[in-house]
Amino acid sequence: MKALVKALVKALMKSPMEVVMYTIIESVTEALTVALMNASMKTLMKAPMKALG
Repeated sequence: MKALVKALVKALMKSPMEVVMYTIIESVTEALTVALMNASMKTLMKAPMKALG
């Protein structure tokens, strides 16, 4: 989290709008990817349980 804040601050210091937008898009994409991975892991864990149950 701290790294993300530092990256955002660094981007804001340079502050062409594209850099800021890119940084935001990057972090949102990363968050979505992590969320999807977590969701698919949960699904993968549930499937064997159902098969065994």
